[in-house]
Amino acid sequence: MEVRDVKRVVLVLLVTAMVVITFGVALGFLGVPLVFPCSDDERAVFNEFPHYGTVEPGVRPDTEIGGCAVFYDTDDSQGRVAEYYVGQLKAHGWKAEKAVSETWEPTGGSIKKPEKTFPSISIEAKRGNFYYEVFFESHELDDPEAGAHGAVHLSND
Repeated sequence: MEVRDVKRVVLVLLVTAMVVITFGVALGFLGVPLVFPCSDDERAVFNEFPHYGTVEPGVRPDTEIGGCAVFYDTDDSQGRVAEYYVGQLKAHGWKAEKAVSETWEPTGGSIKKPEKTFPSISIEAKRGNFYYEVFFESHELDDPEAGAHGAVHLSND
């Protein structure tokens, strides 16, 4: 191959790389995922046991962090749902930890109307290269027993 041909090949590769990078960056700024989340392996692990309740929430790709996600609402308390997930995860070989914390709601921060806090429960679990997270938000800030919104995420490191 002549030097002129090598230069052409290098130029074509550089232009191609620039186009791919520019297109990828543009998609990233538009919020389009540049990965293909929720692989078959992740989906299989995610479906090892049913998610809480009788409603089938539907597994979908988690476009923000990759992996799989399920989002749903239940009339049951955060605590009851959390105990279900901790039990299922441990029964399926996961090392699971539950954390209870106080989450605050901004209300303007004035002396007459201080910020509210409410209990929030999260679960983090690990098994092999897989990472499982469950987060809950209570439907009623003043009553954590009033039901919850659940967000369940699974990813493969």
